[in-house]
Amino acid sequence: MQVRYRSLYWRIGIGFIVCIAAVLAIQGGVMLWLTSRPDADARTTFTLALARQIGDALTRDPGTNVDALVRSAYPTPPRSFYVMLVSGDAYFYGNRRPTPAATETVQEEFQHESLTKIPRLWELSPYWSAPIVVNGIVKGAVAVVPRSTVRDLWPQMALLAFGLLVVGTALASRFIFGPAHRRLMALERSAQLFGAGNATARADEQGGDEVASLARTFNVMASDLSARAAEISDLDRTRRLLLADISHELMTPLTAILGYQEKLSTDPSISSSYQRRRYVGIIGEEAQRVQRIVSDLLDLARFEGGGNVLDIQDVSIEGLFGRVAARQDAAASARGVQVVTTIEPGAEIVRGDQFRLEQALQNLAANALRHVQTGDAIELHAALVGRDIVITVRDTGIGIAAEHLPFIFDRFYKIDSSRTAVLEGSGLGLSIVKAIVERHGGRIAVTSEPGVDTRFTIRLPSTADAVILSRSA
Repeated sequence: MQVRYRSLYWRIGIGFIVCIAAVLAIQGGVMLWLTSRPDADARTTFTLALARQIGDALTRDPGTNVDALVRSAYPTPPRSFYVMLVSGDAYFYGNRRPTPAATETVQEEFQHESLTKIPRLWELSPYWSAPIVVNGIVKGAVAVVPRSTVRDLWPQMALLAFGLLVVGTALASRFIFGPAHRRLMALERSAQLFGAGNATARADEQGGDEVASLARTFNVMASDLSARAAEISDLDRTRRLLLADISHELMTPLTAILGYQEKLSTDPSISSSYQRRRYVGIIGEEAQRVQRIVSDLLDLARFEGGGNVLDIQDVSIEGLFGRVAARQDAAASARGVQVVTTIEPGAEIVRGDQFRLEQALQNLAANALRHVQTGDAIELHAALVGRDIVITVRDTGIGIAAEHLPFIFDRFYKIDSSRTAVLEGSGLGLSIVKAIVERHGGRIAVTSEPGVDTRFTIRLPSTADAVILSRSA
């Protein structure tokens, strides 16, 4: 959930409120200034001159008719003004009159006895007044009616409003929409680069608004697509290597089969039954080798593709080890190799597919038997570790060099230089073992110390933890 104040909509809304408030404040301030500003020439020239003229006339003749004096001096008033006397007489000139509040305030001031100076308030809006002084006493005042009314100012206000609209729009575009627009353009460029094949193109995801959220979503999508593209590329490379390996592995026995078949069919010198039986036997062995490779490939494809359905049940470890030892007994005895089995308490039962688990252990045992020497030993060991059943197949052969261990479970990977020179097997056995173990929800690992031993360790869920596994299978 986004923090509200970091939301783009929230910021745009607040920005508009601030912009509108600023425009209204400026417009109101300008209007107030225009309607309340003093008329400088009236303050310094007109009101002072007229007030002095009336004061001098009243000093010479207190009975002077002030209205007649003003009208004779200004037949056509240059501005709207008024004259107020302490006696209460008020004379108005021009087409505008002061507000009642203005005249009432002046009259209230005149009620003070012996007013010797104009009050400070008179020098401010709305008076802009000058005192009529007679022998040091204020006898009245001349005040100008402000010209700046709303009706008079509408052209200036309209021009001001238009100017503020233009400036406000420009500022809003720059400071409110500008950053979001630039970031969206950057996001668009990143998308275009990514679409053009630049898998490293990423958008700037700094910030907490909707644009940053969109950029983060784009980056996650780009990372996922890059990972999938890399995975597809790896799968394609693996497919090509697999095809090459299959072609190589199948070509050897097929070449032998075709060669001996051709010899049997074309070479008249092959007459003895021994030679014929020998060649026919070789053809059969190589055909079986092809069959084993194809069968292993099919098994591996089914396991990795999830096609094989496992028959999950309680499996006796003792029974598994017994069948493995019995099947390898003849070959082990012929080579002077001993097969030893041990089962620790708690590891008697494992949950899984009996046939597939035996297939995995047979492959490991056969692989160990191919690479041990006379007098070595093969050990099958089972133990309960935590909640897992751990099965270890150990041989005391010459071991595997460290540089080969990361690739030991790859298809058709053979370690000719680090093991014995025996080149039996298709190179798929360990791959099949890994697929079977992982299909059971387990893990397999290998460790080896050349000259000491090699250990293949299978970790499978125990009986209690395998219930969910059996349902998913």
